[in-house]
Amino acid sequence: MEIATNCGINKSISSYLAEHSFANCLKQRGIAIYIISESM
Repeated sequence: MEIATNCGINKSISSYLAEHSFANCLKQRGIAIYIISESM
């Protein structure tokens, strides 16, 4: 997967993992959940 390659990860990751990681990063930065939901 291109996302893993761009992040320097040499293993395959699922789209679920990438999506969850993205949402988690936004949540940790204080982004409102409704905005995270709309971005998914």
